[in-house]
Amino acid sequence: MAAARTARRMEPQVQSRPQVTVIQGSKQKAKQLLIIGVRPMKIVLTCLLLGMIASVCLCCKAVLTETVNEISVAVKELEVLQSENVRLNMELEAMVSLKNIEEYATEQLGLSKLEKYQVSYVTLDEGERVVTTQGDQGFHLLDQIKEGFDILSGQLS
Repeated sequence: MAAARTARRMEPQVQSRPQVTVIQGSKQKAKQLLIIGVRPMKIVLTCLLLGMIASVCLCCKAVLTETVNEISVAVKELEVLQSENVRLNMELEAMVSLKNIEEYATEQLGLSKLEKYQVSYVTLDEGERVVTTQGDQGFHLLDQIKEGFDILSGQLS
């Protein structure tokens, strides 16, 4: 059995030859029909397809680059606006400070702080009712109805 294997190895192996196509006519016509085994129309179509793919890739890259540039410009503008917002908020806080308000009241409006003797306290014994000296001009119909219900509920309890 081992001898059979060795004999098979020694036998010459048959190699397949490439198929040869015979073209009838002149050599010029044969060159036109076959260029390295491929028809010229296939080569042209393949080149066109590769060119289209390359141009689409370039176009996509250009759009992507433009979009990235727009984003970076927008981010820079956002940073500028945020810093402006911080500055304006600080300016607003400085303007609304109690010291500035007191200064404006004393210098521009001529006001001064109250002394202790100028303060008077009011105690309301009959609930939260305020009577004006001009009569009931400030009361509306709904207020009068509410006051009536309050009086009734006070008498019932």
